[in-house]
Amino acid sequence: MCIKKLDHLILENDMVSSIFFVNEGIIRGYYNRKDQEITTNSYYGQTMITDLIAVRTEKPTLMNFQALQHANCMVAQFSDLDQLVEQYPNLELVFLNF
Repeated sequence: MCIKKLDHLILENDMVSSIFFVNEGIIRGYYNRKDQEITTNSYYGQTMITDLIAVRTEKPTLMNFQALQHANCMVAQFSDLDQLVEQYPNLELVFLNF
């Protein structure tokens, strides 16, 4: 999946059910407060991105994730990952470190 510069992976109030693995590119994590964008994180290639709180609580996210430059990502649904962890319990160790 290719993300163009300034496009978003996730927007505030989205229901999040995916995790993104960024192969290359720079992603900015931010939230909106009043009339300001507050940057909380910068993610550089070869990292995983999602809002785990929103995923696990099944509530809309407060976060935004925006490409600051062209990014190449892979995406997986958490429901698929949960099934894999059931099949291969050792995979859970990967996500505990996330």
